[in-house]
Amino acid sequence: MSLFRHLSITGKFIALALLVSATAWGILDCFQSRIIEEATTRHIDSDLKISAREDRDFFDNYLASFCHSARLLTANQKLTRHFLSSEWNSRGKNAVIHRRMPKWLPGRAVLRALPLVHYFLLLDKDGHVGEIFSGDTETVPLELRNPRPLFHRLSHNQSLLTELDNKAFVVTSGTVLDENDAVLGYLLFASRLDRDFLSASMQGMTRGHFVALIDNQSGLVIA
Repeated sequence: MSLFRHLSITGKFIALALLVSATAWGILDCFQSRIIEEATTRHIDSDLKISAREDRDFFDNYLASFCHSARLLTANQKLTRHFLSSEWNSRGKNAVIHRRMPKWLPGRAVLRALPLVHYFLLLDKDGHVGEIFSGDTETVPLELRNPRPLFHRLSHNQSLLTELDNKAFVVTSGTVLDENDAVLGYLLFASRLDRDFLSASMQGMTRGHFVALIDNQSGLVIA
């Protein structure tokens, strides 16, 4: 303060102006920083919401493609003929598991155009599994070999997210009809909800970020 007393009037005005300017700049900088931070946060939050919505759209559209594929394959005449064949009608009680492409499915070129399906199942009119095709090396889940009552009906024309042998699955089924629209049986798709499934559902995405599928009850990451 003694130094301030020895300053001339002009010096005092200059010192006071500098002090006021520094104080005002500090307050303004703090205020602007907060505004910029809030604006940046809002922008990031908006971008994340848009990305999340687009990710969900990709996933939902992929699930919907299972229903379209089921309707496409159940209209296949190969499948109708197989249900009417002596081979199907003379089958035993235990489900036959195919590791090679069965004749009732279209060629691999058609299957490659379908979503990722791990298991194809043929069920009779009562919902009993007669045949299973899986090109997968993993064991067919027990709950697929002996599905719960009305399981195929719950998944009819919709993608049902469920748990089989304590693993997350998506299941879709379609009805196979004869020429008189009588029910011959059912074709059921089942796929594990794993990283391969999630990756396939996000094909066409160009952004570089991670996508996770989280169990709603446990909060654990499924894929």
